[in-house]
Amino acid sequence: MSQEAALKNYNALLKKVDDKFQDIYGRHKDQFQCQKGCYSCCKKDLTVSGVEALQIKNFIQSHQEVLSLDKGKEGYCEFLSERGECLVYPVRPIICRSHGAPIAYKDAIDDVDSRQYRDVCDLNFTEVDIHDLDPQDIMNIDTVNVLLAVINQHGGFSQERVPLTRIHFLNKLAESK
Repeated sequence: MSQEAALKNYNALLKKVDDKFQDIYGRHKDQFQCQKGCYSCCKKDLTVSGVEALQIKNFIQSHQEVLSLDKGKEGYCEFLSERGECLVYPVRPIICRSHGAPIAYKDAIDDVDSRQYRDVCDLNFTEVDIHDLDPQDIMNIDTVNVLLAVINQHGGFSQERVPLTRIHFLNKLAESK
């Protein structure tokens, strides 16, 4: 699979993640605090897959002002502006798209025993126990990550995670010139 085909499959996965988030949000909007201006999930030192990095690089290539708008919000993701806005919002990675919704994931303790856990942003679902939610109201992040890994691998990308930093993308843009 070419990188172009991988981007197409990645964008199809993004649509599914966005649709799932909207589906959960639609049933539980009173439990979400997520809104423009909230950036509690915009953590520093996030990493992305190769296909996600290519999508972000392509966006920045046609929106280079993103790299020079401002220094960013101290202590948060480098693509969070001083005003608390995501500078790469249209191409934000899956971790950013899924955060806020209740997620399920397995934590392999050993080869035999693995337990499924649920988690959600501390600001959301404060009045509801997420363990009581119907499975349709949970995003299975393991499934999403497996699909992302397959797209990444078949696109010929390294499995090494890419830092979500301005310097990384500045270097990538310089390399492509």
